[in-house]
Amino acid sequence: MLLLQARGQRRNSRMGEGRASDGKSDTEVLKRLIRIVNSKFEVPVGRSFNTFTSNYKMCRVSDTPAVALTDDLIVQRFNQSVQDEYYHRLLGFYNLFEGVIDWEVKGAWLVAALLDLIEADSTISEETRFYVRPFGHAVVKSELRNIECICCPAFVFGMWHYVVTNIHNNSIGAKTIELFLEKGTESRAERKFISDIGMETVKQLNTSIDTPECELGYAPKPALDDSVLKMPFVQVLPGVAVGYNGNNTIEEIEPGYIRISSGPKKSLKEYLGATVNKFDTYLTKSIDFYSTVKTLLYAETPCNFDKIYVPNDIGVRVIGTGKTKPLEVPIVDAIAKPFDHIILAGTGGIGKSMMMQHLYLHFSKNYEKYRRLPVLVHLKNFSGNDQDLDSFIFRSLQEFDLDLAFEDFRFELACGNCLLLLDGMDEIPTAVRGTFEKQLTTFTKMYRSPVVISSRPNSSFVNFVRFHVFEIEPFTKSKAIE
Repeated sequence: MLLLQARGQRRNSRMGEGRASDGKSDTEVLKRLIRIVNSKFEVPVGRSFNTFTSNYKMCRVSDTPAVALTDDLIVQRFNQSVQDEYYHRLLGFYNLFEGVIDWEVKGAWLVAALLDLIEADSTISEETRFYVRPFGHAVVKSELRNIECICCPAFVFGMWHYVVTNIHNNSIGAKTIELFLEKGTESRAERKFISDIGMETVKQLNTSIDTPECELGYAPKPALDDSVLKMPFVQVLPGVAVGYNGNNTIEEIEPGYIRISSGPKKSLKEYLGATVNKFDTYLTKSIDFYSTVKTLLYAETPCNFDKIYVPNDIGVRVIGTGKTKPLEVPIVDAIAKPFDHIILAGTGGIGKSMMMQHLYLHFSKNYEKYRRLPVLVHLKNFSGNDQDLDSFIFRSLQEFDLDLAFEDFRFELACGNCLLLLDGMDEIPTAVRGTFEKQLTTFTKMYRSPVVISSRPNSSFVNFVRFHVFEIEPFTKSKAIE
């Protein structure tokens, strides 16, 4: 009921001949909530789901066999996925509701209303845990108001997780619903929401739509310093010993120092001193290749890329307005931080490929700083003949070093030590675009390495639930002159 009050402005209230749904109907909202729990849910044929939506909203029913919101196995799997990969599940939730909930205008009120509701519910103990922080950290009921800055989507997602995993009898909310709505009449008209819940609390809250800076310290980190990721061991949480070469264990005993089994401690530099980078040849040759460029102004002789390149500004869409705001940090910093995966969208000729070449050169020339192996891949060459996307990407490395081993590359991918720059998704032949999307989905599930894709604006971006969409802005006059 509270979610429905936080919807954006309706384009039309009902579907009709020639009119598509605006995606904000009661049934659409509930369908999206269910798909957060069970991605395979399909709305049953007929009007039975409309009836269920109405009854569920009014706390008359809890479930049906077709919906299975209280199915033990489905709930258990959902709960486990939240425990294991909270951030990715949160991104899925945000993408599903990005055009439905008016986060900018009503997000803070929605959080405030939920806070009021929880505090007034004496059936919820003060020690009940809610997973309402962006990286999955739980907060007990008594501490919810003490969060420094509440991330609205994470808070709402955590509440839905609580409902699904704890409340199997929806009828307990019937009296609360009656307090929310105007008195019933004999007509079948929709009853108006009249409650002032959250109106005072919202004045006291500090909220954000994006992940607040105060939460970044809780982002998952590898067990050891980035430079240690070149060693063959499995990444785990800080302070946990991990397998090394199948025999010994390696652990961080203080920042910058490690110990193997019970041997003496060594600094990271001492331990890695003799390490040879297997990708040196690839980096040297590829940097040399991409460091020069021809343009319409320099058509006869290649010129130095860095001397002529002027980077475009990057914009982030402001939800519900159709406008963009400038990215708060340089794009190289956004990629270097845990932004997950990124799509750089821009119209034809705006400079997408030049931007990708710029990113490649920046990260390859600063490889020792970032410890991420950049790979620039031209997607116009994607034919769908490769069984997996990693095989297709690997050929972009082999172009510069035939001696590279595929297993070495796969190891770097699995450790999160690569940066995949996939240029020109819109140039993939139409016949194999479906194949690419399936392979990309599998790839991002298998590997930890971040992916950056450039493309013309495309409505199918909604299918890429783990990708943030940034927009390449046109040049200002001063940049064009530069």
